[in-house]
Amino acid sequence: MSVKIKRLVRPLFLYLLVLNLFVLGGCNLNDFLSISDSGSDNNTAENENFELTVIHLNDIHSHLPEEEKSLYFDGTKTYVQMGGMPRVISKIKSLTETEPNPIVLNAGDMIVGTLYYVLFKGEATAKLLNFINWDAVILGNHEFDNGNEGLKSFLDKLNAPVVSANIIPQEGSILKGYWEPYRIIERQGEKIGIIGIGYSQKTKDSSNPGEDIDFLEEIETARQYVQELENQGVNKIIILSHFGMENDLLLAQEVDGVDVVIDGDSHSLLGDYSEYGLSSQYNQYPQIIEKADGTKVCVASAWQYAYAVGKLHVEFDKNGHVTDCSGVTTILLGDIFKQKDAEGKKVEVDEATRAHILDLIAQSGGKLEVVAPDETALEALSEYISQVEELKNKEIGEAAEFLGHNRIPGDKWDGVSYLPEHGSEIAPLVAKSFYEKVKDADLAIQNAGGVRTYIDQGPITIGEVYTLLPFSNTLFTLELTGAEIKQVLEDALANFEDNGGSTGSFPYAYGIRYKIDMSQPKNQRVYDLEIMNRETHEWSPINPDQTYKVVTNSYIAAGKDGYLTFGKVLEERGGTDTYFGYAETFIEMIEKLSSEGKKLEKLPREEMPVQRFTPNTMKLLSLISGSKASSEINVYDPQSKRLFITNGDENSLDIYDLSNVTAPNLIKSIDLANYGDGINSVAVKNGLVAVAEEVVDSTDDSKQLKGKVIFFDTEGNFKREVTVGYLPDMITFTPDGTKVLVANEGEPNDAYNYDPEGTVGIINLTNDYAYTELDFGGITLTPAKDGTPVRLGGTPTNDQAKDLEPEYIAVAGDYAFVTLQENNAVAKIDLNSNSISLVKSLGRKDYTPGHYTIDIEENGKIEMKNFAGLYGLYQPDGIATYEVNGTLFFITANEGDGRDYDGYSDEKKISKLNLDPSIASSYEEDNDLKVMTDLGDLDNDGEYEELYAFGGRSFSIWDANGDLVWDSGDEFSRIVAQKEPELFNHDEGEMDGRSGNKGVEPEGVVVGKIGDKFYAFIGLERQCSIMVYDITNPQNPQFVYYLPEFNKGNVAPEGLTFVPAEESPNGKPLLIVSFEESGTTAIYQINLGE
Repeated sequence: MSVKIKRLVRPLFLYLLVLNLFVLGGCNLNDFLSISDSGSDNNTAENENFELTVIHLNDIHSHLPEEEKSLYFDGTKTYVQMGGMPRVISKIKSLTETEPNPIVLNAGDMIVGTLYYVLFKGEATAKLLNFINWDAVILGNHEFDNGNEGLKSFLDKLNAPVVSANIIPQEGSILKGYWEPYRIIERQGEKIGIIGIGYSQKTKDSSNPGEDIDFLEEIETARQYVQELENQGVNKIIILSHFGMENDLLLAQEVDGVDVVIDGDSHSLLGDYSEYGLSSQYNQYPQIIEKADGTKVCVASAWQYAYAVGKLHVEFDKNGHVTDCSGVTTILLGDIFKQKDAEGKKVEVDEATRAHILDLIAQSGGKLEVVAPDETALEALSEYISQVEELKNKEIGEAAEFLGHNRIPGDKWDGVSYLPEHGSEIAPLVAKSFYEKVKDADLAIQNAGGVRTYIDQGPITIGEVYTLLPFSNTLFTLELTGAEIKQVLEDALANFEDNGGSTGSFPYAYGIRYKIDMSQPKNQRVYDLEIMNRETHEWSPINPDQTYKVVTNSYIAAGKDGYLTFGKVLEERGGTDTYFGYAETFIEMIEKLSSEGKKLEKLPREEMPVQRFTPNTMKLLSLISGSKASSEINVYDPQSKRLFITNGDENSLDIYDLSNVTAPNLIKSIDLANYGDGINSVAVKNGLVAVAEEVVDSTDDSKQLKGKVIFFDTEGNFKREVTVGYLPDMITFTPDGTKVLVANEGEPNDAYNYDPEGTVGIINLTNDYAYTELDFGGITLTPAKDGTPVRLGGTPTNDQAKDLEPEYIAVAGDYAFVTLQENNAVAKIDLNSNSISLVKSLGRKDYTPGHYTIDIEENGKIEMKNFAGLYGLYQPDGIATYEVNGTLFFITANEGDGRDYDGYSDEKKISKLNLDPSIASSYEEDNDLKVMTDLGDLDNDGEYEELYAFGGRSFSIWDANGDLVWDSGDEFSRIVAQKEPELFNHDEGEMDGRSGNKGVEPEGVVVGKIGDKFYAFIGLERQCSIMVYDITNPQNPQFVYYLPEFNKGNVAPEGLTFVPAEESPNGKPLLIVSFEESGTTAIYQINLGE
């Protein structure tokens, strides 16, 4: 029998026998009933579900008293006392008395971070924590900051069972026996296992554990102890983790048998608190991982600093599987509210405003709550408060302005500041204090993680400094060469970007300045290093061979936080501990400024250590791998957090759970063989998935029959099938989800003796899936402004309705825009009348002298030149729309495509044509460029006066009437020549192998809004790369980023999906790209904007 089956049925006669013995023996019946645990003795009936309430806290960091913080109510910034351990204690006591089967857990980092730890080490924190009856606590990395002795001292004072399975004291360690890998508790006769999982690498590298502490890999250790618990009949298993949310989501996905993960380390606020002015990376509490076998794992965290308490309700079925989980992180508030008056002073709100705020809090769904502090706890805290207040309230100087702190530039680490260019304003000032203290130092380096918050404008107190710099670090000097200093900076970046370490390693400095490009490979990210002369303050390039004296903090000097080169130099050549405290050194600098009548202010731009920061604009989070052609089009459904990918290789639709973007999980693959012969496209909206499926003649597979659109729900259950036009190539929903549009391309067979009509189909979901088909017969064809007509091509069919071939559709409001690729045109569909209102040529682009340049020779060289009589047609494939200040635009990726069939071809190389003498001298006799045979012989004499290349090798922005607003011209080619010259216009890696045939081939385009800016993401099919442009100003787009993927094995980007932050599983904007040839789908986090 599976260990997941409850052993709940106890023979009635045995129960009565035991009961009778108690009565006969004179035992109190209530004593018998209270033997098992804190829950009642009544076992859950076999056919009933079991409810559990997990009350949890994490990352307190010795934040013991309440703190004034700001929230927004109805858009007005309001100041209120938040959190504090007495409030936490009061809330947890209330929950344990009212919620079913409560257990109380603490996910670590209980100490270090405020003056309460600096002054009292762990004593004050332990005293407050002891007011709570913890079922288990896990050790965070900061628990080891003062070494084994410091942790032992803290645990000696803490009355709580500690669990940690993968951080293990060796025999003989003073910590041996202080914790166990797991514990088993009972509620109502149900066994619940709690396994502790700490952050091995971060604890080892970023804290100070003794050499006698062993660290095991987290996921494998979790698997081991889950199995051990299951072997003991435990079928409800909680991982109490200090491993960080992203890691915990992966753990939840990878480890079978886990039901709940309570997270610490990442300080994650789960849920949407945006209306109160708080941002959260994860907009749902809890995060729910749904596995392929149908089981669920609930992952929860409760923010930070004793500001909030998490309450997680979990329901289990009789087999111990989670059937439901829900809950909330409740931010704990006082009942006094302040807002700024006209003079900018904080004043208490009037009674009406207060009553309204209290109403809004009551309506928050438990996200906010006014909680009275526990009086006994408040009294216990008061003795520490008086000592801290006396010292911390002493003013030592003044800040002239707000000084923010980002760990990585732009990450808003302090919750307030957005500093994307130079990063932290306060960390370089800390480094400057080192520089001023050690008079012979050439430069100072300070890691971002050693600086904990911001400094507000106004008076600076000792307390603020110790909150800013809470660790027991001292100033340490080392002598390094210029080359070693560069490597130190590279090490710090690689620690978090490549090695899974903390972002706290990001390097700030004084006396040295540098630029960082995170898109570059490891050890090639830091450049333009310059050193400041201490006497003259002049800057000069750092000399790789010269030796410099570096002052830093003792922590990273020892090689911690990824500063490997520091550690190596210290081991090999030694260094000097000055024993100057880093916090005390900063205090000295502020006091000196004050004595001179000066205030603390941010460094001038020229002294900022980070002179320029280029983020890893598109950071790969995960890669879904498959066989060739197993990935072409993808769409994402924000409601179900599922990703749908067309699998052309298997003619199937693959459905992935994307709750954890770092570990997509294949839930289901729908075989479409019963519906048709090839999947071409997929779309999703409002819980409905639409799939475009082509159907070919069974007697002649070169002939298209009418295709189908098949509808499923997001679980993959069949809903409906609709017959549509020939070769349904692309499908999309209208924004309101009431209609589905399908581009029926209607391609001819290879012999070109069978050519079905190209049409646009409209399925009305509000009218029982009624299907309307729009054909192009009789539609007026409108030339472009430059006079270029819609291209029909002189095909054997010679039928407008058949020669116009819809390729891709984008919908905006009441209109749809359809690319007609071979025809170099766009169609505009009126969705109110279901009619084609416009078919318009997109015109031509000019490569003649004085205009855009182009490389048309496949000779192994980059030769961007002009040519007499040479033009190109745009011939877009992908299309997208966006609106700026009420004006609609559409964007096209100008790939180009010809009709090259056995029965008819409209393309030839220039070398195969007769050129008019007026242009012939511009071209080599063996010129490789393929051009259109139906255009350019202006006088029909068999000689071409003009030549027309396929595709624009660009992307374009057009107004709603189809008139050109802006074109990228030859920028794509020039950017590729700069970024990847060895792969310029390559053909499967052969440099210059596609210059004669459409070059980089822009295929797909998608638009995303990040902050207040619009960005276009364009996939270059043959180049195997992604271009990113800021298109906020349609008349003047700006190149932003180039992402090369060919050398990473991702070939031929086809489908692109932009996921805005508010719909993203991780709260960050994403770009999902399907690469057709490699069969891979890549998920990137976009780090642009705020």
